[in-house]
Amino acid sequence: LAASRQAGASASAYEDAVAAFAAVGAREAKLPLHHRCGSLLLTHGAKTAKSVIFFHGFTNCPAQFDELAPELFALGYNVYVPLLPRHGEADRMTLALAGLTAEELLATTDEAIDLARGLGDEVIVAGLSGGGTMAAWAGQYRADAGGALAIAPFLGPQQVPVWANRAATNLLLLLPNLMVSWDASEPEGSAAMDYAYPRYATHALAQFMRLGEILAASAEANPPLAPRLGMLLNDADDAVNNLLARRLVASWDPLGPRERAEA
Repeated sequence: LAASRQAGASASAYEDAVAAFAAVGAREAKLPLHHRCGSLLLTHGAKTAKSVIFFHGFTNCPAQFDELAPELFALGYNVYVPLLPRHGEADRMTLALAGLTAEELLATTDEAIDLARGLGDEVIVAGLSGGGTMAAWAGQYRADAGGALAIAPFLGPQQVPVWANRAATNLLLLLPNLMVSWDASEPEGSAAMDYAYPRYATHALAQFMRLGEILAASAEANPPLAPRLGMLLNDADDAVNNLLARRLVASWDPLGPRERAEA
């Protein structure tokens, strides 16, 4: 999957980044999106020392960062929050997620970093949940990501043991593609979060797991390309598998478990 991707044209100047964002907006204008779910760009009108990318969570949309993005903007960053593919539609019961692929997620990851290079001299990539998986991928594969922060990355569900995650991924992709409610007591979702999908497609879930498995294999064999990496986990999280995240961190550690223990 990683070897088959084509490198895009990075925006080297601020004007290039603005033009690239306009193209994103034109593309999204053709989609039936919720009014709060289009890609978000906050800029100071010129290239800054650092730009920040936020990848939102699985089944959510850029509105998830409506409070945090302006806070970082106020600190002097240019901030870009891209819409993930097949997310953000106004009809929350849409079947759009059924066709989501890992290739689409990686295309969005690369496009966002290429754009953000024109927003800041250094690009910081952050993401939550499924977006955290994308941020972790950027840390492994993009040397032009000055830093990558994966927040509760979804590499696999908590209920599946680490050793069985790859088999579970393959099994989900082989089984029928089902739409599953996050909360059976609210099958149509919360009114307070009317921009987030109340259900997910099992094949879409497996595509994030597929990314996680490829990422784990790459990290075991090759050092990450981003110079700075971070992982933020919540021990009370009952959805993502923190053991998979810690396995990735262990692979990233340049000392290794034995050397780290002796240091």
